[in-house]
Amino acid sequence: MAFYVYMVLCSDESIYAGQADNLEARLAAHNDGRFRGFTFTRRPVRLIFQASLPTRQEAIEAERQIKGWSRAKKLALAAGLGAVGTVVAQATTPEALAMRGLIAAVHGSRASPRTGRDDVPSGGTCLNVDLRISS
Repeated sequence: MAFYVYMVLCSDESIYAGQADNLEARLAAHNDGRFRGFTFTRRPVRLIFQASLPTRQEAIEAERQIKGWSRAKKLALAAGLGAVGTVVAQATTPEALAMRGLIAAVHGSRASPRTGRDDVPSGGTCLNVDLRISS
């Protein structure tokens, strides 16, 4: 089973990050008002980023990580992948390590401006960008 971390652009141009095990159902719930939280008064929302991760814990960690980023950094991640990109979590393979460098170059640093810690989720996992664009 796949788990997802995602970002949506709200009608007021704010960005919401979340995680789900059924992304399609979660987006429908955001848009039809089933959630009375942040997105309720900011509908409709539009998916700008999604990442598929193998465990719920990794999705939660990625969500927390993204929520700590600046708006500019969130938009850079979304824009760097096109309208909707696919991101796959992988162990610290040579490819994943190379991608960390690419992500750091896009964002300027892997360190969180809020915490000063490395932006890579714990457990030696990184968000490895798959540059194929979903349609």
